[in-house]
Amino acid sequence: MKLIFLAAAFFLAAEFFRWIHARLRPVPVLLYHFIDGEGEKSGLSVSFANFEKHLKYLMKHNFRVISAEEFLHASQVGKRLPANSVIITFDDGDEAFYTKVYPLLLKYQIPAAIFVITGWIDRPGYLSWRQLRIMSPEVVTIGSHTVSHRYLPDIPLDEVRKEFVESRQILERELKRPVSFLSYPVGGFNRDIAGLAQETGYMAAFTTNRGRNFWQRDLFALKRVKMTDPSTQPHVLWAKFSGYYPIASEFRPKNPDGGQNKNSFPGTDEVIKY
Repeated sequence: MKLIFLAAAFFLAAEFFRWIHARLRPVPVLLYHFIDGEGEKSGLSVSFANFEKHLKYLMKHNFRVISAEEFLHASQVGKRLPANSVIITFDDGDEAFYTKVYPLLLKYQIPAAIFVITGWIDRPGYLSWRQLRIMSPEVVTIGSHTVSHRYLPDIPLDEVRKEFVESRQILERELKRPVSFLSYPVGGFNRDIAGLAQETGYMAAFTTNRGRNFWQRDLFALKRVKMTDPSTQPHVLWAKFSGYYPIASEFRPKNPDGGQNKNSFPGTDEVIKY
């Protein structure tokens, strides 16, 4: 009898949680960095084969990949997004986004956002201006990852403002398209930095904090779900894509400045441990 009671209680709790989840419609934002990265990039890399598996899983299980613009519009007008909505994002602007990711996005007709560091454009191994101009704005949203990729909580606010303004102006001038989205380098931000992002003309900003995003929530502290090669197990993919995975992660400690544990590998400021 006791086992029956526990089973019934578990079932009811699961159904209630599912109902709440459906009502709130959390939208997971997937965070990638590099595809087939080597050396110092390997800690944040996903293989090309596994990335394609992620896309195939999304399609097979009826997930709806939406653009950052669609999420923004829904949040602004109070529109509920369809269940199983998810957003794909990439940070840093690695050249493999153009040579490997973009062809897959075209193949499967899936949108994604790429946040580029303007001071790194045309560097060996990173996107060029030519490549950025070629990619269709209907498929790829290009956002700012600042000019120099400095950890923002460590620098004066006037320099943060300069990073935001200059990177956005450079991208808009060179690409002839509006730039509405920002990704904080290493996820580092605080209330003042988020305020500056809004003040300097961005419409939304992404962190590296773990968690889910709900429509009509803080658009300048959008959370993301880190994607790695071990994420390819079907049960892990389902949990990350559905929005259930980050629930437990939200209870793990975060840095008070808004970023994750700042555990860098040599030569960059990239976080390799979340």
